[in-house]
Amino acid sequence: MAARGSTVYLIGYLGGVPFGIRLPVQFSADGKTWSPTAYTAVVGSETGNYEDFSVPITADRTGYFRAVWGGSADSTPAVSGPAKLVLDRQYVVFNFEDNPPPAPVGSTVTFRGDLVRYTTTSIDVIKNATGELQFSANGSTWANVKPVSTSASDGGYSVSVVARTTGSWRVVFAGYGVAGPAMPLKVVPRNQSRILSFTAAPQPVKRGAKLRLSGVLQQFTGSWVPIAGTRLKVYFRAWGTKSPVLTGYATPRSNGAFTFTLTASRSGVWTVSFPGSTTDLPTSSPNLTVVVK
Repeated sequence: MAARGSTVYLIGYLGGVPFGIRLPVQFSADGKTWSPTAYTAVVGSETGNYEDFSVPITADRTGYFRAVWGGSADSTPAVSGPAKLVLDRQYVVFNFEDNPPPAPVGSTVTFRGDLVRYTTTSIDVIKNATGELQFSANGSTWANVKPVSTSASDGGYSVSVVARTTGSWRVVFAGYGVAGPAMPLKVVPRNQSRILSFTAAPQPVKRGAKLRLSGVLQQFTGSWVPIAGTRLKVYFRAWGTKSPVLTGYATPRSNGAFTFTLTASRSGVWTVSFPGSTTDLPTSSPNLTVVVK
């Protein structure tokens, strides 16, 4: 176990490898998938012993290191046994949800999580840390979008954005040398909506009598289905006036049907408006003229 930023040594032995040969050093986070590093081990250069190698490595990540010999005309390829390096201060970003559900375009998406430090004796949440929320359309090129801070009370972070484009998001705390896992977010169009069968009864209506407006609110999700429980705005524009006035509200039932009852007093034009939601686009009814006698 090593402190972050300290120097450790990868030491090993590869039999049959000539003295002075340079060996590429590889790294693996899981001991299975290996990638090249900037480090090179030279056989015998540090130890002076034939077929031994030792190379200094900066402790900046937890994982496995190994030296690789590609072989030659006189010797076969060889790989040293993996040496595991564990940092005694390992910083990790935890997302509360690594795979957020699809988000309708224009809706607000909130990412939450913690910045945590592992030590040899404890797991600590890091408070008052500053970082960045980043976005990538292709999963490889990242751009800063919004600052992120962990709270002074519980160390958690919460950052919200408006869903515009499908891609991946991650939280990065550069000062701690750590980036959180990528969170793929699919942005989907909002559903079309419509108001059907908007009618008034009776027609015409006597002044002072009850007038009932009714209709049906629907959304398209492959077929037209009801929208229930939302609040619709009812507007009235009296004849001889220019602007409609908000008169009241109606709430669709489970089948999407709604009603609005009032006492008729003036002739004019009625409309009902659905302001939209995170999943549905806004819509309005056709204008409905009601004559009061």
